[in-house]
Amino acid sequence: MQERRKLWIDLEKHCAGNLPMVVGGDFNCVMSQTEKRGGKRFILSRGSMDFNNFMIQNDLHEVKAMGPKFSWCNNKTGNALILEKLDRCLINSCALDIIHVAVVKHLSRVASDHYLILLEIFKPLEFNRVIRYEEVWASYYGATALVRNVWFRKCRGDPASVLNLKFKRTLKALYYWSKAKFKDLNVLRDKIKSKILEIQLEESEGDLSLDKLQVLRFKINELNVTLARLNTWWRQRAKAKWMDEGDYNSSFFHAFANARRCSNWTSHIKAVDGTISEEEEVIQKTFSDFFRLKWQHRSCSLKGWPTPVNTIGMMDQNMLDAEFSREEL
Repeated sequence: MQERRKLWIDLEKHCAGNLPMVVGGDFNCVMSQTEKRGGKRFILSRGSMDFNNFMIQNDLHEVKAMGPKFSWCNNKTGNALILEKLDRCLINSCALDIIHVAVVKHLSRVASDHYLILLEIFKPLEFNRVIRYEEVWASYYGATALVRNVWFRKCRGDPASVLNLKFKRTLKALYYWSKAKFKDLNVLRDKIKSKILEIQLEESEGDLSLDKLQVLRFKINELNVTLARLNTWWRQRAKAKWMDEGDYNSSFFHAFANARRCSNWTSHIKAVDGTISEEEEVIQKTFSDFFRLKWQHRSCSLKGWPTPVNTIGMMDQNMLDAEFSREEL
């Protein structure tokens, strides 16, 4: 027990810096009943609690594993057989920002009572970009004028097609208008901080003129606005509705957003016949086949649907296009 605690202390020295870190091997700790089969009933030992505290205090997270569920076997049979998960791979948030997607494979066990573990790192997959509305756009006055200009362009077609085209045009225009806005926000934040520090250093050496004081107040206000926009940008990506407004652009939500990206990625899939595959084409085909078979015997009845020519009159259209009144809201 003392040797293990000494190991945690030694590892903590390496975790102290803000550097990417990966720790893997036999930690000889079972963390829950699901990580053990056979033998005595699981009890959360002092060693397991120390290991859990070590992970929490040093921002280490276990990489998900594929292959056999357990990583150690006592090489016995029948009721004497014991299986446990003792081998793990841990990674900190700083490394996750760089790696993005990782998985641990439990390889075959031949001459040892432990399975070999292999950390496999994947390059982020390239997808066709889907343009989504950014909440931060609403904080720019220029966005309102852009939307108004694009929205009132003439379109031809039935009302549903016109509405769809207007949405598509407007979203695309907003996207290209603000393509570099987030990068600009990071640069702007650093520039404003430097300017504020410069004025405050000047203030510490003597009195500031009224013009300088006004510039300082303006820069502080501009910094708060910029931080609020960055905060909105990261909150939308983290999908964290419970985020407090005071958590301006914290590293936790950067990691939270990256964790979502990692969890949205499928590393392998088990087909209907029980085979497990990691090939991207097989994964796509398995998903496609599953939903095709699921819905092939269903049909959609269009009976009673209105025809495209059955549209509302001009008076009703104008009423729907009008601004909301306070009473309606």
